[in-house]
Amino acid sequence: MSQTNFLFDENVPPMVRNFLLQTAPEIIAYAVGDGTAPPKGTLDPAILDWIAEHNC
Repeated sequence: MSQTNFLFDENVPPMVRNFLLQTAPEIIAYAVGDGTAPPKGTLDPAILDWIAEHNC
């Protein structure tokens, strides 16, 4: 079974991602605007390409 990763939209409060990672640290969760995730303001078509490439 392959792992599903998550990409949180820039409008989702960071506490939601933090809670998920505290509850299930084995999950990989990105947030728009962080690290290797797309930068804030990225248009939806580019977000969709990114999530397809990263199994989100």
